[in-house]
Amino acid sequence: MKSHSSTLLAEVRTFRQNHPDVRYVDLIALDIPGHFYGKRYPVDMLEKVAAGSPLKLPQNAVLLGAQGGLFKIGDYCFHDGDPDANRRLVPGTLKPVSWESQPLGQMLITSDGTEAPIEFEPPRSLGQGPGAPAPQRHPSGGGVRVGVLSVR
Repeated sequence: MKSHSSTLLAEVRTFRQNHPDVRYVDLIALDIPGHFYGKRYPVDMLEKVAAGSPLKLPQNAVLLGAQGGLFKIGDYCFHDGDPDANRRLVPGTLKPVSWESQPLGQMLITSDGTEAPIEFEPPRSLGQGPGAPAPQRHPSGGGVRVGVLSVR
């Protein structure tokens, strides 16, 4: 785990050295319909997260639909108080953003690989995260069933 943290810390420090004008990094993840959500984070605080400080966002943010409504997945959000969940930085994804008017960076985050991954986060629900079900052939014989989705 220490080598993972030191690699992330080196990535953040190299980014800051190469892009000294960047003050904020957008930490982004995918929700269920495939839209990005996240948090704009001060780049100097990103070093603390890379070194092991917790990064938390509301657990149920991945449940928002394209029009702002919630997907009906159990009793999440309405009965659990919308708790925060730990996220981690995805190594190798810290990049400068060139299309904004101010210098920014962006980096992917995920709950996968944390102590309590969000079971319905897209990488897990689509069969790509640890503990996700293995892809199965679609019952019709064509395509593949991955997690809760079927792809033909």
